[in-house]
Amino acid sequence: MRGRNVAWIVVCALVVSCLEAASGAAEKPLWVAVTTQALEPALKPLVGKRADDGFETVVSTKPVDKALAELARTPNYLLLVGDYEKGKEGQPWFVATKWVKFYRWRQTQKTQFASDAAWGNSNADGVPEVAVGRISARTREEVALVVTKILSYEKSEPGLDDLRLPILTGATGYGPQMDMFASQVLLSRTRSEMPGWCEPRIICGDVNSPYCGVPQEQPAVFNREMKKGCLMAAMIGHAQADAFQAVVVEQRAVNYMLDDAQAGLAKGEPTGPAFIFACLAGDFTGAQCSLAEMMLGSPGGPVAVVAATAESHPLPNYYASVSLMKSLKGDKRRIGDVWLDAQAEALKAKDAMIETMMADVEGKLEQQIDVGRLKHQQTLLYEILGDPATPLFVPAPLDATIERTDSGWRWKATKPEGATRLYVGVRTGAPPAAGSRTNRPEQARAAYEKANSAMAFVPAE
Repeated sequence: MRGRNVAWIVVCALVVSCLEAASGAAEKPLWVAVTTQALEPALKPLVGKRADDGFETVVSTKPVDKALAELARTPNYLLLVGDYEKGKEGQPWFVATKWVKFYRWRQTQKTQFASDAAWGNSNADGVPEVAVGRISARTREEVALVVTKILSYEKSEPGLDDLRLPILTGATGYGPQMDMFASQVLLSRTRSEMPGWCEPRIICGDVNSPYCGVPQEQPAVFNREMKKGCLMAAMIGHAQADAFQAVVVEQRAVNYMLDDAQAGLAKGEPTGPAFIFACLAGDFTGAQCSLAEMMLGSPGGPVAVVAATAESHPLPNYYASVSLMKSLKGDKRRIGDVWLDAQAEALKAKDAMIETMMADVEGKLEQQIDVGRLKHQQTLLYEILGDPATPLFVPAPLDATIERTDSGWRWKATKPEGATRLYVGVRTGAPPAAGSRTNRPEQARAAYEKANSAMAFVPAE
C-alpha cells in the first residue's frame, strides 16, 4: 500500500533521488478533451482538476477533426472520451478514430489498424508529437469510474512501494532456447537500463527460471505485485485482444485473462499505469471488451493502460520496452510525455544482434523486412487508454553524495523543502543463476521471492 508522509529517499550504491509527486510544466500547457454531449457531464471533475493543475482546458463535443481544426494552437495533450465501433456512428458514445495502412509481415494480417495516436501527428511525418489518450466508455457511469480512478490516484501520496515495477514477461513461443535467451536479455537490460531507484519484480515465462515461480499462479502473482504498489507495470510477450500468454507448461498456455483482471483488480486503490508490449490487447474498436479496456475499467486496476490496437512486431516491442525504462531517467513526469520520449528513443535504437534474431522471427512478405517501417508503425500502433496528462510518481534528483568507507557507507543529502523523513536503502543480493527453478510449488514460490529480492532495497545500517 502507499505510504504517507514519505518525502525523500537515498538509495545507496545506485542512485540518489527525491520522491515527490509530478508537477506541471512552467509554461501553461493546453489540455483538450473531445467527447459527446451524452458523456460530457461525467468528465467535468477531471476538467476541473486539470484547470486546477494549471492547464488551459478545452472541451469539445464536435467530431474530432473539427474540434482540432478549431484550436488556436497545437495541444499538449488530447483526451478522447467515448467508444468506437464500425457502423455505430449514430450512437451517443461514438468518438472517431483514424485508420492507418498496416505494414504487414504475414499475409493474413489486416490491411489497416486503428490509431488515435495519428490524431497527434499534426505535422504529418508519421510520428505523433502530441500525447493522445482515450477513455473508451459508452455510458456516463463508465466515464465516471475512470475519472474517479484518475482523481484518486493523483490525490494519493507516493510511498516506497511506488518505486516498484512488476514485469510479466511471457513465453516467446519460439522454443525453450529462445525463452531462456529472452529471460537473460530481460535481466541484463533491466539491470543496465532501469533507473537505480526502481525496484523490479520479474515474473518470467521461462519455466526453467526461478523468476517463473509456480506457472499456474502467474496471473494472480502479477495482480498481487501491482496491487502492492508500483510506479508502473509491464507485460511483454504474446497476446490476443482478450488474453495475454504468460507461460506455457507441457504445451498448455497459462494466460492472463479478462476474468483475471476483472476479479483481481476489482477492489482497492488504483495502481500505476500498465504497458502491454504485445499484440491486440488495446483494441478498443470491437463490440467486446479488450484486456486493456478491462484493466482500465476495473476500479483497483491501472490508472492508464498502453497497448497495441493490432498485431505488433516483437522487434519494435523490444526497442520500445527498453526505451521506456530509459525514459524514466529523464525529466518527464506525465504518462503521455514519458511514452512519447520512449517512442522517440526507440526510433533511434539499433542492436545488430537483436535485429538479426528478431526481425524475421514471425516471417516477412518481402526479401528483407523493413525495420525502419516497423519502428515508425509502432509509434502509431499503441493506444493510451486513460488520460495522457496523468502524472507519474517519478523521483526527482536529490543533491546528495554517497561514499563507501572502511567503516561502512556514508551519505550526505541536502534536505528538500518540506521533506520530513530520510530513507536509505541498499541492494545486497546477487541475481540467481538460470535454470535453478524447482517444480515443487513451495520451493518454486520461495525461489521466486529469493530471485526478486536480489533487486530489492533493504534498510541500510
